[in-house]
Amino acid sequence: RGSITALRQAICVGFANRLARRLPRHNGFRTFNNQSVMAEVHPSSARQLADDSGLLPEWMVYHELITTTRPFLRSVCRVEEAWVGPLMPRLNDIDVARLSGGALAGEKAKAAEVVRVREEKAAEAAA
Repeated sequence: RGSITALRQAICVGFANRLARRLPRHNGFRTFNNQSVMAEVHPSSARQLADDSGLLPEWMVYHELITTTRPFLRSVCRVEEAWVGPLMPRLNDIDVARLSGGALAGEKAKAAEVVRVREEKAAEAAA
């Protein structure tokens, strides 16, 4: 039993960028990555973790964030609040653009350029 707890704690630390916290009184979760998302746990993942009232654990680490008709967290692992607390200050101080080597900024610039070109073409077509 102790080794499972140690493994869950290691997953919490290693996947801290994929933490999600359950919202009060229902099973919606908010992710704690650089683009916070509201999501539900996918029906194929972790329904056995629900308590007697049907609520899922307050904190989870997810492996995948998928979007079908709505966003879902898939392949989740329950983590303890005591493990999450020390990680939060470090997560707030992360400079995602620096860690990605500017890749995220580059992707945003490319997306903005695509939008600008589409708008120009639409304006030319309307003229």
